[in-house]
Amino acid sequence: RTEALAAGATAETFGDLARRHSEDRPTRYTGGDSGWVAVGEDRAPWPTDAWTAVSALRHPGEISPVIESEDGFRLFRLTARKPSQ
Repeated sequence: RTEALAAGATAETFGDLARRHSEDRPTRYTGGDSGWVAVGEDRAPWPTDAWTAVSALRHPGEISPVIESEDGFRLFRLTARKPSQ
């Protein structure tokens, strides 16, 4: 998180960090991109704390706190928000 914040946390910078540091194979090679997710959507691998952190992000480029779970650590960067439909 410190490195992401220091680098300005652009999508490109965050993606480079994900490719270097992430152990999550599905998102590592896409620069950490999880795709669109809806708040409350069932994404089994994500712990509740991760959903809470993602839900709290309001502005594109904003970075979550580090979320610790039994299977590792997660960090989220909001790319965009769109209203509920």
